This record gives sequence, structure tokens and C-alpha cells, in this order.
Amino acid sequence: MAAEAARTKAIAAGTLTIADPDALPPVSIERPARAEHGDYATNAAMQLAPRARMAPMRIAEALVAALELPEGMGSAEVAPPGFINIRLDPAWVAAQLRRSCAPDRHTVTCRPISPDRSTSSS
Repeated sequence: MAAEAARTKAIAAGTLTIADPDALPPVSIERPARAEHGDYATNAAMQLAPRARMAPMRIAEALVAALELPEGMGSAEVAPPGFINIRLDPAWVAAQLRRSCAPDRHTVTCRPISPDRSTSSS
């Protein structure tokens, strides 16, 4: 996972100091409740703050600086108090939809997504 690789890279570079880096929890990435907070978000920096004895914002900045964006990820931004908000690359999403909705695909039904970001058509 890119977020865990960024954490490992930041520790190796010395921008993030953790007493026992082998005992770190997995990074969880979730859908934020509000669209303006990105497509996905993680609070990994806040989880690391007690172990690193650093402010969550500084940890988030170190993680974002070490992050190598994988295909499909457009950006990763730091937000108070230490979240990392992740946005997908719109061109990548469009390409995935074009591929999934291709005329030779008979198993996928393409329909617009409602404004509340759900996939229900009601």
C-alpha cells in the first residue's frame, strides 16, 4: 500500500522517528463523509503522533512528502488536525469508466451517480 510505503520511507529518511517501527498498525483509508475532504482520507498521522512525539500536521506533511502517487491517485493533501485527503485522478477514473462501459462488456450497467455520491438510482 502506498501510504504504508510512504510511512516506511519517511522513517528511513529520518523525517519521522518511531521508537519501534516494526510494531506499527496498518494504515486505514476510508471514504470521508464530505466530498470536499477528497475521495479518500486517512488519519494515520494522528495515530502515529503519540509514538513519534510529533504534531500530527508535521507527521502528515512528512508522509505526503514521502508518498509516491500510484496510478489513479491525483493528489494527497494535508488537512487539520492531521488528516491526509486523497483525490483520484479524474482522467484515470474516466478511463476506468470507459473501459468498464465499453460496448463489448455485457456485465456492467453504467448509470449516472447521484449528487450524494451514492450509486443508487432512486
